[in-house]
Amino acid sequence: MANLISLARLLQESNLSLPCDLILASSVCEEGLGDLRGIRRLMATWGDKVDAVVAYDGDLGTLVYGGAGSKRYKITYRAEGGHSFSAFGNPSAVHGLAAACARFCQIPVPRDPKTTLNVGKFNGGVSVNVIAQEAVAVIDMRSVSQVELEKVASAARDIFQTTAQEFGCQHDIEQVGDRPGGGIDAAHPLIRTACDVLTAMGIIPNKTYSSTDANIPFSLDIPALSIGSSLGKGVHSVGESLHIPSMVPGLQVSAPWRTSV
Repeated sequence: MANLISLARLLQESNLSLPCDLILASSVCEEGLGDLRGIRRLMATWGDKVDAVVAYDGDLGTLVYGGAGSKRYKITYRAEGGHSFSAFGNPSAVHGLAAACARFCQIPVPRDPKTTLNVGKFNGGVSVNVIAQEAVAVIDMRSVSQVELEKVASAARDIFQTTAQEFGCQHDIEQVGDRPGGGIDAAHPLIRTACDVLTAMGIIPNKTYSSTDANIPFSLDIPALSIGSSLGKGVHSVGESLHIPSMVPGLQVSAPWRTSV
């Protein structure tokens, strides 16, 4: 947001004449369970009017030219439950779902194409001496290959279904996220221009795949990339931090790049 506002001011103050119209937009719901809702809406509104999309996300020097697709499920187990001593042996939603999550984490995934899986949230039960009647987990699966993504998602559904039956639980699998993948050629003019700007600044370009707002234009066959604009550490942890001075070269990357495309 800071870079977008600064870029708008810089363009106005410098009287630069751009070779195209420029739309500056700040989207929402890129993280977590937002499922890229902001960029989806932007593309639904502007998709037929734009020739390219650039997202700002990640570390300075990073150029994301391909989107890792993802699928996310919320799994709920329900069981009879009861008192932990007098009803010992009754089905437990926590026992069943914990076993299923452990099995899910053992699904073999390839390094190339990179494919990952994660249990991001787990909760259930009401007290230490109660056999849990309900437990909920939220899982995330990603891959740069749609084929591999479908494979791991199918294996996950099978595991959670069969484990529920084994532990005497009812189950519900709700899809809470479905990010499409896609990408552009690493030699695309967007990438070449961004690489030239970074190299001229003494920054080594890091071309890679990731999951960003660029996923949606990728899926619509609209040329796109996501370019990093700052440096920090502890991403997606409570200790996450931003190195404020790095925002200056981040803005310096965006200005000449915009005028060169």
